[in-house]
Amino acid sequence: MGATSFLRSLSRLPTGRRSTNLSMVTPLPVQSRFSEEVTEKLGALRTSEYEYASASWLVEVLDATIVTQKVAQEEVIKSANNVTLSKLDKETIEAYLGDNIELLDACNGLVEKIDVVHKYEDTLQSVVRSLAIEGRSQEMLKECSKVEAQCAALDKCSPKLCRLMGRKETTHVNQGEQDLELHEALSGSREVASMSCQLFQRALSFKSRQGLLKSRSKLSTTWSSSLNELQVALNEEAERRKKCAPWMMNELEKMVMDARFVQDQVKSQKRSIEIDDLRRSCRALEQVVEPLEERVRELYKVLISIRMVLLGILSKC
Repeated sequence: MGATSFLRSLSRLPTGRRSTNLSMVTPLPVQSRFSEEVTEKLGALRTSEYEYASASWLVEVLDATIVTQKVAQEEVIKSANNVTLSKLDKETIEAYLGDNIELLDACNGLVEKIDVVHKYEDTLQSVVRSLAIEGRSQEMLKECSKVEAQCAALDKCSPKLCRLMGRKETTHVNQGEQDLELHEALSGSREVASMSCQLFQRALSFKSRQGLLKSRSKLSTTWSSSLNELQVALNEEAERRKKCAPWMMNELEKMVMDARFVQDQVKSQKRSIEIDDLRRSCRALEQVVEPLEERVRELYKVLISIRMVLLGILSKC
């Protein structure tokens, strides 16, 4: 065989081998609609134009959480209509229903805390009016301290919610018997809702300097990676802030600082007490708390809706 023929034969051999190898490559799994939408929402939260501790960003968090629950519900209904649920699927649903109760309790706790923040803000507004008219408000300031203590008493995150966030996510070895899309939807919606509730609880905190608990999901999905990236960014921000102040919503922190400044002026018996900053911060907080409360209540309704769908599915099995 001549040199040229020999080289041509060499050039042909790898071609056939490459073709054989390519035909054996397993294609990448198609990303589910749930994973696509949740990944997009989490990525938008991480790169948002708003500060992580601002009310505007928290509104985005709750909106993303609500959308996540709605998409999960659609996936659950689709799975129930398209496949016969296995024993593992039923166990997944039953486990989620237990977690769902904790999330509903967390929403109730957030509404309770919002009510106390409302009371604190109303009391401070009374202080401002009293100081503007009479120039004194010792009793009202004492009442503010009591309400602030009440807020602090609600700071402790629910132990059950903490366990929900820190619990390892498990997948069964024999996944052929498990509806993975159903499992992903329930797991993902629970993780996002848990993070959202814990984050909002921290935002209304008067003393907590802790960061967020990270989810411990073992699911290899784009949404779980995006969730981990967001939590890393949030914990870095919490670490930066805790040296000087607790992790608190910016608007609430501003009002608290202005209230303490006024309190110091009253204690020092100054003739002229500056109350304009406190008046403005009270109004600012009042404006942002209402949309946050609306979204917490909406999240509660969506969680109830998912619960009813799952209970209906189990009743037919």
